[in-house]
Amino acid sequence: MTEYLRVTPTSERLTPEGIPRVLESLHKLTAESTGLTQKLNPLHSETPPRFEFLALSEGVDDPVEFFYGANKHLDTLEKRLRTIYPETFDIERVDIDLASQLVHPVEFTRSEFIEHYERGQLQYDFGPNEQHDLGSEDRDEDQPPATEGSPSADGGVAVDSSGDHFVAVGDTALELAPPSAVPEDGPLSTLDKPAETTEGTILARPTIDTVSPVGVRWSGSATRKKDWMTSLTPFDSETGDDATDSVDQPGSMLASLVDHLMETTSPVAFQVVFKRRASWQADAELRKEDIVDGRDTLFQEFVGSLFETEDQWGDTDTEQLNESVTKRIEYINAKNSKRSFTANIRAVGVPHNTDARDQLAAQMESLCPVFDPVDGPYYEVDGKRLRTKGFRQKKKEKNARAALRRVVNREITTGRGKTRPDFVLSGTELAHFVVVPSSEQLTVEGTRGTRAEQQSRNPLPWPNPDLIQQFQEGMAIGYALNENGKPRPDPIRIPPDLLTTHYGRFASTGGGKSKAIINDALSLRETTGGPVVIVDPKGDGMCENYLRCHYEQFDGLDDVYQFRVPEAIPAFSFFDIRPALEAGRNCSVE
Repeated sequence: MTEYLRVTPTSERLTPEGIPRVLESLHKLTAESTGLTQKLNPLHSETPPRFEFLALSEGVDDPVEFFYGANKHLDTLEKRLRTIYPETFDIERVDIDLASQLVHPVEFTRSEFIEHYERGQLQYDFGPNEQHDLGSEDRDEDQPPATEGSPSADGGVAVDSSGDHFVAVGDTALELAPPSAVPEDGPLSTLDKPAETTEGTILARPTIDTVSPVGVRWSGSATRKKDWMTSLTPFDSETGDDATDSVDQPGSMLASLVDHLMETTSPVAFQVVFKRRASWQADAELRKEDIVDGRDTLFQEFVGSLFETEDQWGDTDTEQLNESVTKRIEYINAKNSKRSFTANIRAVGVPHNTDARDQLAAQMESLCPVFDPVDGPYYEVDGKRLRTKGFRQKKKEKNARAALRRVVNREITTGRGKTRPDFVLSGTELAHFVVVPSSEQLTVEGTRGTRAEQQSRNPLPWPNPDLIQQFQEGMAIGYALNENGKPRPDPIRIPPDLLTTHYGRFASTGGGKSKAIINDALSLRETTGGPVVIVDPKGDGMCENYLRCHYEQFDGLDDVYQFRVPEAIPAFSFFDIRPALEAGRNCSVE
């Protein structure tokens, strides 16, 4: 398990000022303090800390969640993130096993499970207490193993294992989790130990070497070999530099990515891994001189003299050349050569079967152009599918599995040439790929998919005290806030004479509507007469939660009736004539 920082957005907008500067401040962090002896050692090299941004979706019905990680300085990273995001954004520490999140348990027959176990193709390691000696070569495969506690064939003792679940592998019986351990509604990623199903099959998580991942890798594509020194379309900040075009909405690129991740039917992780890069300011200055002198490429260097002696160019051609040179230099200046990062950007998913693989491949293909809007004139984001290199299918699968291992291990790969797997990004560029968008930038589906919450609203002005006196009795609906944003001591109540009108609770998903309705019902039960009826058409547990709260507040459930429709249909006697009959009144039915 690895510790991460999970960020849950709200509807409050991010302020662009300072975001690139905060990201570039990570450039100063070192891996760890070293002693004087290590510093003087010429063979000693200090590995810079590695940071990670992760957008994770476990499937079509599961939320898209955002995480930050670091192999060092996680505390410092958390402090820096809190300066980027508004206070309404929730930042909490969680432990994640990324391999388990991506590689879900697969259903095996008993013979398939045994074959994978003997080949070492299962992730779970059975402990000594989960492996039992069968005690006899003739023991039937489905017979409980002999362990300490009850009679066995060789005179030993073995426990009564008739209620346990085992699978025999050679002379050893492996103890499985029971069918009750298999989650009914939640994702299978929560299942750690191999478990037997009610159908007699076995759910177990295979190793990375046996799955067939599908993914996308984004590469930095330069017009010229050294155009990685030029900037992508930068993220707008407080600099006010109009020399280059910019994007002024933080998180807008990832907002588009979220919509695509929500449509995936298999677990998918989008990952950005980055580390600080040594200053290349001197190289940038030399490059700018070469551009001005017309020696930026080999062609210019060898035949530049021909262009220098050519007198047939007109003034228009000279102006166009100067404009091209000036623009390239502007995009070099737009990049912070002192504080930049080497980054890998990729997405990978693991399908459950062949049908899911074909569907996931099409969905991954749609991810490739997501970051096209941030392309610069000389440095672009080039997205390509994994599993495209290699003539044989085995070679392609091997490359895809290697990419999955790099995701799990936070590896950074580099290359040469005009198109490289690694990006060189400053803070103004890195912000496009690692800043969580607010729910205001997401679509309705995206807001639901990220479980984003609404920003806390500013309280309305406190009304006239005489008006407030009319709302001191009846159903409590909440506590008003004072001018400092603190709850007032007494709740606002709706009097019984106003309860005959319609009353509604409106909020986005996760806004607390169910909790508020439960509190309303408890307040009605306490302060007014007559029955309180709760109808839960969604069946998401609100009635069960009300029963717990009612029991806690009123010390019992004697006067509460729950009807599970359609198993039981309630019948209410609105016109009970039995008291009239007992009083001697005649009744005739025609």
